[in-house]
Amino acid sequence: MAHMLMEYPAEELELTFAQICPAEIVVAGRPWTIEFVNETRLHELSPIDANALSFGQTLKIFIGDFVHPHLQRELVLHEVMHACVYGGQFDGKMEADTDPEEWMISGLDSPLLTTLRDNPALVAYLMG
Repeated sequence: MAHMLMEYPAEELELTFAQICPAEIVVAGRPWTIEFVNETRLHELSPIDANALSFGQTLKIFIGDFVHPHLQRELVLHEVMHACVYGGQFDGKMEADTDPEEWMISGLDSPLLTTLRDNPALVAYLMG
């Protein structure tokens, strides 16, 4: 049985595809979840005063649902970059003569690019 798509005028839609953050993404080949939580829950997860958190041990990202939607996009990208660090090529050791910025970017470029390629819904959300 084919599903019928209902058409609505754009002004009647509260959310577009680009405004919906995917609940699951793949970062460096690992399945991560993204969950929007209230301020109380966020503070239960961590004693620090943060608007977002990521946990490499459980592959979970938490974003404060109390933050303005435009800032939420920035927070999602920020936490995705943390996820890239967890799954990236950082060994925690930087040679003394290495430029710190170059070391950091070199460790992020491949996992971040792969993450963006593997998650078109995430890219649509971030660009929304």
